[in-house]
Amino acid sequence: MSSLTPEHFAVLPPRIVRPDEFPFTVVETESTGKGLFANKDLSTGEIVMYLEGPCLPKNQLTKEDFVHVLQVDDDLFQVSAIPGRPDDNFNHSCDPNCLMIVRKKEGGNFYIWVQALRPIKKDEQLSFFYPSTEKNQGKDGQDSGFHCECGSESCIHNVEGLENMTVRDFLKYSHILLISSDYIGRIVENLLQYHVSEMIDAPLDEPQIYS
Repeated sequence: MSSLTPEHFAVLPPRIVRPDEFPFTVVETESTGKGLFANKDLSTGEIVMYLEGPCLPKNQLTKEDFVHVLQVDDDLFQVSAIPGRPDDNFNHSCDPNCLMIVRKKEGGNFYIWVQALRPIKKDEQLSFFYPSTEKNQGKDGQDSGFHCECGSESCIHNVEGLENMTVRDFLKYSHILLISSDYIGRIVENLLQYHVSEMIDAPLDEPQIYS
């Protein structure tokens, strides 16, 4: 699914990528509305986008803000401040070619950037795995979930946030979820511990089906 390895993964963005340097174009599509399409070939680990904007608690956000936010911690959301907000057109895929990465700065703000998970060809649509940034779609004012029709063999079908994924899907996407952000990583570890304890405590005569 992914060819991203530790040598490609940046602990912090190697440099700030300005919006006029973003290697993509916003294009209207028939199936997914507007999307981001690579305007050149991209190599694994290449920086695709650097996101900017204030990080605010939920009680300081308006309903309009929630259309443009990315959750970065339990009660913190970054509001996009990129001119034209092209990140609003960054679509989901269950076989993503990009990874959204969130790292905390000194002083409480956040670095947020996107790296290519694998080589990407010019004119290929860019995508990332939405549950890697969303705990529970439909809560906290965020958009509700949706039925995915990406067509990938690994499709999870119902995209409703991290907490609504199955154990099987947690394991399938653990390489993405555990490195996307400290916040998401903590949730994944807690949920996996919970499900493992449930399996250990279940009676042996009960079928163990987690799908």
